[in-house]
Amino acid sequence: MTSLSAQYAWFADDDGSDSYCLTLVKDRAPAEVLTLLDGDHLRTVPNMTAVWHETQEVGDAGGVVAASTVANWTLLFEPFGYRGVIRDVAERLSTGTTLVSHLRTINLDTTFMWAEDGIVQAEFDLVAPENATGVRAGQLDDMLQRAGFEGPDGGEWGYDSNYLAAAMALADIITGVTLTAELLDDSAYLCATVPF
Repeated sequence: MTSLSAQYAWFADDDGSDSYCLTLVKDRAPAEVLTLLDGDHLRTVPNMTAVWHETQEVGDAGGVVAASTVANWTLLFEPFGYRGVIRDVAERLSTGTTLVSHLRTINLDTTFMWAEDGIVQAEFDLVAPENATGVRAGQLDDMLQRAGFEGPDGGEWGYDSNYLAAAMALADIITGVTLTAELLDDSAYLCATVPF
């Protein structure tokens, strides 16, 4: 069976994936999500290149959060931040809705977070999904395998060069939102400065 991660091979090869946090929040507008994060100095930028430029214009690059609309979801992109995988932030943003987020830092720290209505469904390190916690942690195996994570029948869980593409695929499986390089690069974003 071919995994969905093959569709996201471009993401694992993208230099921009060295450090990122991508978060999808259902049925909330970008401005609403940024307000819930206590964002200020809202400004619209035309594309991803401009988002990266914004990180050069502020004192703390990790304070830049960019939001765009994808169908009935808000896509949050944090070039150097990690708010989407902070448990209390995920619980707050998912109250009454669904949040899916994944992160990779320049130090190779990784996290996947799935929360619904303020409750964490699954949270795990991308290179150790067998250690997932959350109310649906025990129900992940099939989704992980469809996404392209190796599993009990396909080998040991663990580090694989495919894990970033697999994270994108798992988010797609949970949300039904398919992200493309063109969508990420060419969408307009509402940027905010958000304190930690």
